[in-house]
Amino acid sequence: MIKSLTQDKSLLIGSRESIELLAQKDSARILAISDSHANANALSFVLQKFGVESDLLVFCGDGVSDIAYLLQKACEDEYFFACIPPVIAFVKGNNDSSSYTFMNKAAFAKNSGSPLVQIRLPLQNELTVCGHKILLVHGHAHSLYSGLSHLVQEAENCGADILFYGHTHVPSSGYASSKHGPILLVNPGSCSIPRACQPPSFALLDVKKGNPNPDCVFYEIRRPDPKPFIPPPIYMA
Repeated sequence: MIKSLTQDKSLLIGSRESIELLAQKDSARILAISDSHANANALSFVLQKFGVESDLLVFCGDGVSDIAYLLQKACEDEYFFACIPPVIAFVKGNNDSSSYTFMNKAAFAKNSGSPLVQIRLPLQNELTVCGHKILLVHGHAHSLYSGLSHLVQEAENCGADILFYGHTHVPSSGYASSKHGPILLVNPGSCSIPRACQPPSFALLDVKKGNPNPDCVFYEIRRPDPKPFIPPPIYMA
């Protein structure tokens, strides 16, 4: 498998081979982060701890500029390149631009094209992991502070059984019912500016084909080692 830092037509970062393999794997680990808000150091710290063992990085918006910065760093640093999961999914948050650029000097040295790589940000994105349909949104367009019913409806509309979102800066997870079956909703919290007396955080999900209940563990970002914790329960629509 060839790891690629280019944007696929699906607007995921990764090679077509990696994206297709992720859909078919029997098990995969998802690293979910959100709302870095110009704190690339927090993202870098988490990736260096858990990126190598993850198959997918999910970033739920508000800080995609930090993702672009770290992609450029990965182009220049072999050690950090190894920390980047083979597939990256992200969406546009309310504080993100519609696109970002980063410089890939290594690719430019091998080809005659421009060293600048542009990535476009979708408002939502979909992908398949181990046969599970995953929907990714930021959440600012889904009336989150009035409940999660709009999120659940969005997931139901596209047939997703796992939905990642951010925006509130509060880590949470829970199941909602739909006509297609249960939907797991996960907010990894903010890795930079937490709210509601919660720590800066991220989440790791272990997904298996045919298993409707992925293992989801939240981690507090603390140095030198992140510590697992249980976020408070939330009302699930």
